[in-house]
Amino acid sequence: MGMEPSMYDLFMGLTITMSICLLAIGVLGLVLVRHPDATPALVSRFSWWGAVTSAVLTVWYFVQRIPPPMVSMAVVTVLYVAAAVVTSPQRAASRS
Repeated sequence: MGMEPSMYDLFMGLTITMSICLLAIGVLGLVLVRHPDATPALVSRFSWWGAVTSAVLTVWYFVQRIPPPMVSMAVVTVLYVAAAVVTSPQRAASRS
């Protein structure tokens, strides 16, 4: 096929892929929350998985010493944890 990407091409491809994937995860969360059949337990479970994913990425960026995405992912982790706590089934049951 004659493909010989440079390191910059690989870097840009991975950067764009990461950006699109993170955007897609955020959009999926918004779609899930707005769905009429979404239960608090489902939203909470999705939020916990989002928190775990973003926490792993935060640690990875810390190890690699790349501050901008590390800070961004740390903020995203906090937001996912907050969403998971607010939508936890126990908390939802206590509000009813």
